[in-house]
Amino acid sequence: MKPWPTLGLLLLLVGCRGEPPSPPAAAQVPAPAETRVGDVIVRASTLPTMQLNEAMARSYGVERTEGSVLIVVGLRRESATGEKAIPGTVNATATDLFGRAQTITMHEVESAGYVDHVGVVPVSMPDTLRFRIRAQPQGAALATLEFHRDFFPPR
Repeated sequence: MKPWPTLGLLLLLVGCRGEPPSPPAAAQVPAPAETRVGDVIVRASTLPTMQLNEAMARSYGVERTEGSVLIVVGLRRESATGEKAIPGTVNATATDLFGRAQTITMHEVESAGYVDHVGVVPVSMPDTLRFRIRAQPQGAALATLEFHRDFFPPR
């Protein structure tokens, strides 16, 4: 008998253990999503609130709870000397794998000379959320940023 069909059957059986795939390590934070409109950058990051320390949660004005995700959106203008925060409005929605869309209430937070727009969205982990950000930076065109992120329960 050839070893390849037996090996293939063995691999198939190992792959069908009925266990969900292992989530990525908590330390693996995805790079921020971003879009550019001229010299303006709209950058968004997400993180389960339980991964924030108490001081960081306080600075963002959010509560650390299981099943909630922080979203941080920054509006920046590029210049020869670096990036500068610019004012504007941000609207955000998150849609889960069942197609349920949630409007995310965003508020401004100032830290170290930068102003970010932050909000919290509930999530039933594991899940994938599709985010849609509509940002209107002052003095710039409307920018839309769409991205998705996977969220897993803590180990």
